[in-house]
Amino acid sequence: MSDRPYDVRRSIPRFVALGAANTIGTFLMFVGLQHVLTVGLAYTSAFATGLAFSTAVTARVVFGTRTTRGRQARYACCYLVIYGVGFLVSHSLHGHASPWLVSGGTVAVTAPLGYLAGRTVLVPRAQETRRSP
Repeated sequence: MSDRPYDVRRSIPRFVALGAANTIGTFLMFVGLQHVLTVGLAYTSAFATGLAFSTAVTARVVFGTRTTRGRQARYACCYLVIYGVGFLVSHSLHGHASPWLVSGGTVAVTAPLGYLAGRTVLVPRAQETRRSP
């Protein structure tokens, strides 16, 4: 683990791998729950599960850095905004597409936002990692 600034060439593949695992699990959860819950409750349940997982591991696994509880809290707040975007997308698509397409369209919009949130909130800026002599 390092406090160095992140290397984008390494962080993007890690984000894709971790995000794929998270997304596959929550995607299947979202699809399945749409059959027994309203689309809003299904999305909320799947999103909360993914948020807990992502907040716990993204800084360490994707960006190879330590983070603070404060950064994790800000990251979770960013995800509340992303949640709102996804909620609007899923409601816009619901009724016009299958649960698979509703879920896929929602992921296509929210996944890039998740990377940007992690990159800008969880990773220390260069000036924060320098130590004074």
